[in-house]
Amino acid sequence: MLLQHHLKLISIFSLLVILDLFTKLISLSYGYMVTRQVEDTDFFNACRYTNLIEARKAGIIKSRIMKTQFVGKILTYVFVVATCLIVDKMVRESGGVGGFTTLAIGYLAMTELLSIVENLSESGVSSMQGLYDLIKKRKGN
Repeated sequence: MLLQHHLKLISIFSLLVILDLFTKLISLSYGYMVTRQVEDTDFFNACRYTNLIEARKAGIIKSRIMKTQFVGKILTYVFVVATCLIVDKMVRESGGVGGFTTLAIGYLAMTELLSIVENLSESGVSSMQGLYDLIKKRKGN
């Protein structure tokens, strides 16, 4: 049952990482459009497949780097959460109260959220800047 719970959390975290990478692609596409001084440079045009492909052909978007980032983030999540589970178990066995796992999961999820909002802000969605500032303040950076 505990393994099923953690597999569910890893799946949800993977979804966050995928959303982060997707918004990064859009951000890179948007930046490339700005550099080329495309007339209709906005978030929705940056999402267009043709603009994403153009940015990829120009070497702005590199799939190998995106894959490496995805795997790296998932492995980091697994190692950090596994370590926290062990520490929580040790603390509870010695009569204390754990909570490091929840803290780590919350921190890692908030870091992904911050990255997604930052990517959206860099993609021309100006309303994200206020949310970015609030999240960053709440996170403590």
